[in-house]
Amino acid sequence: MPAMKGRKFKHYPESLKAEAVWLFIEDGWCCRKITEHLEIHDKNRVRVWVKKYRVKG
Repeated sequence: MPAMKGRKFKHYPESLKAEAVWLFIEDGWCCRKITEHLEIHDKNRVRVWVKKYRVKG
C-alpha cells in the first residue's frame, strides 16, 4: 500500500518482531493468531518479518 499524505505508520519494537517470527517459525502459529495475540494491526506485517528473517537471518 503506498504511503498517503498525513498517514502515520505504526512502528514495532525489534523484540515484538522477533517474538512474532518465533511464534510463526518455531511454534507454528498462523499469522492471524499472532496478530491478535500481539495486537499487530496489519495481518501481512508478520509475513513481511518472516520473509526478511529467512532472507537475512
